[in-house]
This record gives sequence, structure tokens and C-alpha cells, in this order.
Amino acid sequence: MKNIALFIISLLFSITSFAQTSYMEEIYKKGVSNFIFENYKTADSLFSLYINKYDKIDIDAYYNLAVSKLKLADTCGFCHNLWKASVLGDLEANDLFKESCLPYKEKLKQFYKTNDSLNSLRPEKELSYNYLFDLAIYKSEVGDICFLCNIFENDISFSVNKNLNDTVSFIDDLEKNICWLQQVHYVDSIDNKIRIFNTINTHICTAKKQYVYSQEEIRSSSSDNNFLFETSEVQKGYIMKVVEGNIIENIKDYKLYIDTTETKSKDTSKYEIKICKKELPPPLDFVEEMPNYRGSESTFLTNLYKNLKYPEEAINKKISGTVIVNFIVEIDGRITNVKALNDIGGGCGLAAENLIKSLPKWNPGKQNGKPVRVRYSLPVKFD
Repeated sequence: MKNIALFIISLLFSITSFAQTSYMEEIYKKGVSNFIFENYKTADSLFSLYINKYDKIDIDAYYNLAVSKLKLADTCGFCHNLWKASVLGDLEANDLFKESCLPYKEKLKQFYKTNDSLNSLRPEKELSYNYLFDLAIYKSEVGDICFLCNIFENDISFSVNKNLNDTVSFIDDLEKNICWLQQVHYVDSIDNKIRIFNTINTHICTAKKQYVYSQEEIRSSSSDNNFLFETSEVQKGYIMKVVEGNIIENIKDYKLYIDTTETKSKDTSKYEIKICKKELPPPLDFVEEMPNYRGSESTFLTNLYKNLKYPEEAINKKISGTVIVNFIVEIDGRITNVKALNDIGGGCGLAAENLIKSLPKWNPGKQNGKPVRVRYSLPVKFD
């Protein structure tokens, strides 16, 4: 009787095991089918279920999951699963891992090597920065190339270090070099002697893209005019033209002309027009380098009052006095958000505003060596 019971139990176990194996194979086949039909999100879920739920060690499954992750722009998941397939003996996965993922580690090491300041820079909780880097390099060796980038992505703040002139700039530079891939696409180089091109930055660990539309005057030492837009604003195509709208305090309007055919066409009928509003950083009242007029102070005052139009109403009513005009000097030196803080009457307030609006570009204010928006005030005398 005991032997019969054992036989029945053994038979039931075999049937259950066969059913489970069959179910696992069905999941795997569905994953392959969805991958072939480019349903990468579903394929990713099925391969993950196949590996994780049944604790399945399968070289092909790890490789297929890695490629699915790559199709979904999950570079970290791609490298991590590629590394697993490599460790299990997949030579193709090993070659691909060395080609695609290890350069990130070398990039980290090179940045580390060329920046001695790393040893003295510490983020919050006193975690030494060089230890953080060592950890990032180690994690990249096991397929996790997003460790450091996720720290930046989660907005973990870093304390300003007294041994560095510009900690914030340093962190920005580090993130730009390590976490973003850059592709430059030239659009037009003969449009009124202005070279126009698009730069598409792709984050290595997310699906995020940044589009930079640039205008550069050929054979000129003047700085480029760059416009940064996110994936939500440009989902496909080249930015062929950017028209700036007015700045109202901290909001700026942009009108984008996007060639969604991606043929760099000059036919405006093929453009998609996108209006987007971007929030600008609030203007500062005091900075290390305050904005200033491009020229001597005496020249500025001479030109200022030469262009002042004394309103007839104020002359007839013998109105005199000083109007204080407030405005913002933008990072490119333009004057915006002009507003008279007081009005002595007779049209003097409006005349003072028009005078300031007519001013040419200034040298922008700077903080930590970078141009910033600065709120500024000037007295305009009527006498």
C-alpha cells in the first residue's frame, strides 16, 4: 500500500512538473512572438516573468530580455541582463557587453582621472564622492550603468564645496558627460549666413530626449543662440525654426516649426507648428557680476537722454521729477518686463518705459561664471 501511495505521489508530481514546464515554455514563446511583432513592452514583461517567477536560468531568455530593454530605451536593464547572459557563457552577449556597456565604465574612470577635485567633493550625508565614483565603476562592471545617473535623476542635492569654484557647474558637467549621448544633425548652413543645427541628447537610462536648436553666425565670434526643448515638446522631427514670444515675468512663449517628415524640407506646409510655454528661472536681485551697458557709463547716459521723449502734456503742465523703471536683463542681455515703479504724471511713466525698452542688449549678469537673469532698476529724470 505504501509503495502504491508513493507511486501516485510521484506520478502527480511528474504531471504537475510537466504542466508547469509547458506553461513556462508557452510564456517564453509568447515573449518571442511579441518581440518579433515589435511589441517590446509585452515581450519585456513575458521574458521577465519567465526568468523571475520560475527562477529560470536561461541564456537566451536573458539575452532576449536585454534586447527588449534596449528597444524600450532602458540601457541600464539592457546592460544588466546582457551581463547575466555573458556570465552564463553567451559569447555574443559578452562581445556586445564589452562593446556597448564597458565604454561607460572607461568614461567614468577617465572623468574621475581628469578631475582631481573629486576627492574633496562630498554630497549630503558625508558620502565621499570618490567612493561614490568607485561604487559606480564597480556597478558598471556588473551591468548597472545607471547607478550614478539615477542619483542625478532623483535630484539628490550636493553640498557646495569650498574647494571648488562652482560645484553646481561641475555636477552639471559630470551628468552631461556621463549620462547623455549626443547626436548632432545639421539642418541648414546657408540661411542668411546663419548655420542652423539640431542636437539631440538621449539619456542613457531613460527614454528622455533633449532637443537643442542652435543658431550660429558663420565666421563670427558671437555666442551661439541655443534653445532647449524636451521630448514632450518635440516628439519627432527636426526643429527648422524657433520664433520667440514675449517674456511675461518668468514665462516665455516659443513657436516651434518642426519638420516631422525628417527630410529637412524648406516647405513650410510640411511643418508641424508647436506653441510651448517654458518657465524661466526667477530673476535675481544681486549677483557676483551685475549686468552692465555695453560701453562706457558716459556714453550710456548720453545716448539714454538723447532718446528720451519728454511728453508734451508734462511740458505743458510743467511736470518734472524722476521715474524709477524696473526691468529684467535676460541671460542673452535683452531687456524685458519693463515697468515704471512710479509715475509722476503727464505721460512720463510711459515715456520712461519706452525709453528703457529701446535700449540695446546689455552684458548679462553672472553668478558662478554663468549668465543669469537679473532684476535691475534705473532712474529716468524729467527736468
